[in-house]
Order: sequence, then structure tokens, then C-alpha cells
Amino acid sequence: MPINFTKIFSDCWNFIRNQQQIVFKFTALYVLVNLFSYFVQQKIPISAIQQSNNPIDVLDSQIAAEQENSFILFCLIVFIFASVLITIWGYITFDKLSHQQQVTISETFTLALKKIIGVIFIGAIILIPLSIGVSGSLALLIMPSQSDSLPFLFLTMIGLFLFVRLNLAIVHYAISNKSWLQSIKEIWAYGKKHNGVLFIYFLIAHIFFPLISQNLTALSQVNLFTAIIGTILMTFISMFSLIFSYRFYSLFIQRGK
Repeated sequence: MPINFTKIFSDCWNFIRNQQQIVFKFTALYVLVNLFSYFVQQKIPISAIQQSNNPIDVLDSQIAAEQENSFILFCLIVFIFASVLITIWGYITFDKLSHQQQVTISETFTLALKKIIGVIFIGAIILIPLSIGVSGSLALLIMPSQSDSLPFLFLTMIGLFLFVRLNLAIVHYAISNKSWLQSIKEIWAYGKKHNGVLFIYFLIAHIFFPLISQNLTALSQVNLFTAIIGTILMTFISMFSLIFSYRFYSLFIQRGK
């Protein structure tokens, strides 16, 4: 039986309506994380503005820039960690609720913490080849050289294929009792002969939803008020995408077995 994406959208909306309290709590968490990211981004240009042309101040400026860069790197790590943790936390909570299990979000938070290292391993496996390929291809486009771009293009295609086939391994690992390696193997096996539906899911969850969020980013650049409004809207898209991914995964696993 083919997966009906229209029904998935409908199921996601029904879930939001039926689980408003849980959805509100996770939405609030996403708002806090995105606001944190917004304020960090506002700090990034400061070092360039504070640079001095006076040779006496060069050393102080360099030290200040290094400290600021370290702070920004630390904030980026915190943002990524928090985003990944909330994602895992959401998957586990949604799965428990879908199976009519009475749990608190503090209980699912504990489970999410235990899963985060494995999710990082899975993410590295499915993202590193694609990241290297895309970065190399973009670098050659920006700064043309005698280097051959074919290896980067080939790596990009391989990385994209791995991402499409394996990105559901994160959901599988989060809500199952499998190891991260078993999760990758099982999702790979389930994906055989289902590349088409996985690609459609990829376009919706990883292209369509992010594009909407990217367009909303412009709203966040005007002032603090629009930043809050834009963040709330982007957060809702993130929340809906999270529920969409879980719902698609559930149907995909039923179809793959």
C-alpha cells in the first residue's frame, strides 16, 4: 500500500490539535533555542566593527577577536547539541503518545540523553560525505582552479544517496532498542526498492520545510519584534517537520516489514 503524503499532513495537524500541551512545550523549547541563535548571530559582526587601524591596538584586537570567535564556536556547539537533543526528545515523546503510553516529558528527556551519542554517530555517517562533496564543489565554483571537480561531484551524489536512504535511521535509533549500527542496517534494508518514496520525503522534510524557514528568516532581520514573530513561525515549521518525520517513519517501517 503506497504512502499517502496528503494523509500524513492531515495526521500531523490532527496530532497538533489533540496534543496541544505537549506540542506547546516543545514549541517553546524551539523558540528559546532559535532566539539564542538569533542573538548569537547579532554578535558575529562586532569584531569586524571593533578592529582598529592603530598598530598599538592590533594585539588587543586580535585577542578580542579570538575570544569572540571562541565564544561564537561555543554557542554554535550549544545550539547544535540543544537542537539535536530536542529532536530526539520529540521523537521519543511522540512515539510514546502514539502508542497510548502515559509518560512525562521528564521521563522521555532522560531517554533522549541516553541516545544523543548514537545519533551523533549516525549523523556523522550520513552527513560527512555530503558535506565534503558540497563544500568542495562550492569552493571550486567560487575559486576556479586547475583541480578536477568530478571527485567532489561524485562524492556529493554518493552523499546525497546515503542521506536519502539513511536519514530515517536517526528516528529509528531514537525510538527503538536497537544500537546505532543496527538502526543503520535496518533502515538500509527497509529502503530497498523504496528509493522513490524516500526521495519524496527528502524533498518535503529537508528541502520544502527548510525553504519556508529560510524565507521567514528575512522577517527576523528587521527588529526584535519581527525577530520574535519570525522565530515563532519558523519554530512551528520545525515542530511540524518533526511530527511529519515521525509519522512518515511509522508508515515507512510498516511498509518495509
